[in-house]
Amino acid sequence: MPIYTYFCKKCDRKFDLLIKNSKDIPQCPDCKNKDLEKLFSPFAIYSQGRSTSSKCSSCSAKNCSTCS
Repeated sequence: MPIYTYFCKKCDRKFDLLIKNSKDIPQCPDCKNKDLEKLFSPFAIYSQGRSTSSKCSSCSAKNCSTCS
């Protein structure tokens, strides 16, 4: 079951949803609006028993000495 990131066009909220069925129509948990925009969501990379995001946590670089 994939997790998707959405943006609600009505209340300007960004949130993640676990989608159980591809036929389900997601709705905003706050205002129940169904006019949502699916956003790009970077995935986690698991390496050496720890999880790191696909980008550096303190800058826009993929890897840097500060965040490694």
